Amino acid sequence: MTPRITPQLIVSLFVATLMLGCNLSDPQPPFMHTGAVAGGTCDVEGERSGTLTCQGGVWQTGGSMPGLDMATDQSPPARDQGAPPADQGGVDMSGVDMMQGCQSAETDSEFCARYSVVCGSLTARDACDASRVIASCGTCENPADVCDQGQCFTPCEGDSAATLCAQAAAQCGLTQVMDSCGNMQSVNCGACMGAGESCQDSTCLCTAQTDAEFCAAQGASCGVVSAQDNCGIAREVNCGGCSGADEACVGSACECVAEDDPTFCARNGAACGDISQPDNCGAMRSVSCGSCPSGMCLGDNTCSVCTAESDA
Repeated sequence: MTPRITPQLIVSLFVATLMLGCNLSDPQPPFMHTGAVAGGTCDVEGERSGTLTCQGGVWQTGGSMPGLDMATDQSPPARDQGAPPADQGGVDMSGVDMMQGCQSAETDSEFCARYSVVCGSLTARDACDASRVIASCGTCENPADVCDQGQCFTPCEGDSAATLCAQAAAQCGLTQVMDSCGNMQSVNCGACMGAGESCQDSTCLCTAQTDAEFCAAQGASCGVVSAQDNCGIAREVNCGGCSGADEACVGSACECVAEDDPTFCARNGAACGDISQPDNCGAMRSVSCGSCPSGMCLGDNTCSVCTAESDA
């Protein structure tokens, strides 16, 4: 019986011939279709492209090509689109989200370490390129060491930071002083601890509050106030008077003094009867304005006037 020659048989023989003659270590064998997409249409039954196979006229996934070692595929692996690219040198941008801005600023210790500063203060730009000030990157472990330019060093024998600060009559801050060996050293003489003090020219000084600052600190808007100021000095300050027409100074605060009942009735034009109106301080009040000496109290809180009849 003579075999029937079909188009499918011809294609199969052609593919088999290609497989026998190609180098399977080639990352892209000549029979692989590089434009295949899963679910897309295909023409040659059994044709393969990577992990796709043409079955029933449609590219489908699954299966491996006989004789083809997929480990030899040299195409680059797909990269997670959310992952950062491999380090290409230059500035480390691992802490920077290009869409959201810098979200992971380095810690104080990381910031100091990046600038090789182990003691003292540091002012520089951080990993987010923002100006940053660190009051202290640490202290020297050896009590005899002093910190200079962010580094600890051992001064001449017998010279301690306290000795050098005392020699320079410095109470605070960084001070330039010559040690026993004749070397000019930069010594940190500490911070001012007194109330209201600041370091000025290596001396702790307190700048006293002005009268206005003193009154504000005491919560006083008027009257004479006696208390200690920010430097711990007893002071007596006149915090002024009240500006409102109906105000009076009560306990160092300006308060409205409510008018008395006669004044309230007169201001509202009431000679008799009861009235309810806001007083001079804005508070609602109900007041009895009395009765009429003669006649009747009318609805408008005025007294009626009786006119005597004539003889005619």
